[in-house]
Amino acid sequence: MLERLRRKYPKRYTLPSETTLKQEISKLFDKQKKNTSKETASGDNNNRSYAKFPEIYANAFKRYMKEVEDASTIKPKEAYDKLVEDYTDENGRLPSDFPSYKQGTSKFSGMKTSYRKQLLKEIL
Repeated sequence: MLERLRRKYPKRYTLPSETTLKQEISKLFDKQKKNTSKETASGDNNNRSYAKFPEIYANAFKRYMKEVEDASTIKPKEAYDKLVEDYTDENGRLPSDFPSYKQGTSKFSGMKTSYRKQLLKEIL
C-alpha cells in the first residue's frame, strides 16, 4: 500500500509509515466488526442478514399452545410440522416468507420458555 501511495504522490515528502497504515487498517476492521455485531444483536439494522420472524406464524404458534392443555409438552418439531401443514397450499408450496425449520423451532422454543415462566409467576 505504501508503494502505491509513493507512485500516486511522487512529490510528497510526508507519507504515512507502514506501521501507521497497518494501525489505521486494523482500526477500520475493528470498527466494522463492532458495527456488524451491534446491528445484529440489537436488531436495529434494516439491512440485516437474518429475517425477523413473521408475526402471522408466531400467532399460529400461540394458537397451538392455547389448543393444548399443557403447552409445555409440545415439542418444537411437532409445532413446526403443524405450522407447515397449516400453511402448505394445494400445490404443496409454502409462502415465500415462511420460516426455515431452524427459525421455527427456535422461535417456538423461546415462546415455550416464556410460557413456562409466565405460568410460574401465576402460580407463585
